[in-house]
Amino acid sequence: MHPKLKLAFYDLLSMLFRNHMSTVAAVPPAVFQPLIKLIKSGLGDLDSGASTSAAHAADALATAYVKGMHKESPETRHLNAHIKAMPQIFEYLMQHLFWIVAFSDVSNHYTLSRPLLSLMVASARVKESAFAELRDKILRS
Repeated sequence: MHPKLKLAFYDLLSMLFRNHMSTVAAVPPAVFQPLIKLIKSGLGDLDSGASTSAAHAADALATAYVKGMHKESPETRHLNAHIKAMPQIFEYLMQHLFWIVAFSDVSNHYTLSRPLLSLMVASARVKESAFAELRDKILRS
């Protein structure tokens, strides 16, 4: 992907997840799952602008899930349906992001580490043992 197009795309993705979560949550799983994969690939991008925007999108997703846990709204119902279809979503993003922050030489450690807390809380809400499993996996390697 062309660098300028890539940066604009990840900025758009970040804006969608931060400001239009109800629209993002309402898309079918065939669209939502590739969006998550695009966020994951953006997190590992060498361009700090793209990885920062992908980190903001991941943070917005996890925050929306945690904040909406006890609310009844169409956004929450749609988001919960996506989480039920793909329960490892937060664990998947958290693990990938943790490896990047811990073991990669990137210039934007702070912006990449920011979504870790919201991803940990969200993954613990979905699966209580998610963080313990990640810790054990890291200690074994």
